[in-house]
Amino acid sequence: MCKRAATHILLLLLLDVYQAISKMVSKLNETTRKQKDMNYRQDLAQYIWDARKDADGIRPRYLGLFDAEGNVAEAWTLERLQAEAAAAEADVRAAIEHEERQQRLAAVAFECAIQKTIRVGAGDRDTAIRWLMDADDCDGDNGMFEYLNNLPYGYIAGGVGNAKLADLI
Repeated sequence: MCKRAATHILLLLLLDVYQAISKMVSKLNETTRKQKDMNYRQDLAQYIWDARKDADGIRPRYLGLFDAEGNVAEAWTLERLQAEAAAAEADVRAAIEHEERQQRLAAVAFECAIQKTIRVGAGDRDTAIRWLMDADDCDGDNGMFEYLNNLPYGYIAGGVGNAKLADLI
C-alpha cells in the first residue's frame, strides 16, 4: 500500500509539474506573440518614417509616431499604422513620378540650351556642354551639373539606365 501511495503522490507531483510547465510555455508563447507584434509595429512605424522622408523631404515628427523612448506611440494601432504605411507608399510613388516628369522637362530645356549655345558659337555638342558647365562652375563634374539642372544622373554621359532625350520624352 505504501508503494501505491508513493506512486500516487509521484503522479500528482508530475501532474503539477506538467501544468506549471504548460503555463510557462503558454506565457512564453504569448510573450513571443506580443514581441512579434511589437516588432511588426516598430517596422511599420520605421517604414512610415522613411517613406514620408522620401515623399515629403522631411521626417514626419508631426505624426507623433514614437514616444520619448523611441517606441511606437500607443495611439498608433496596428490598423492605423497599416493605413498610414499604405498612404505613405502611394505618396512615394507619386513623388517618384513627379520627379521623373520634372527630369524629362529639364532634359528638354537642357537640349534646347545646347542648341542655343551651338548657334551662338560653341560649334558642337561637347563644347556647348562644356560652356554650360563652366557657366554653372561645375569644372567638368557631370554629376554636379546634372544635379544642379535636375537632369537624370548619367544623362550627359549617356550612362546605363539613363537614356538620351528621345527616351525621356
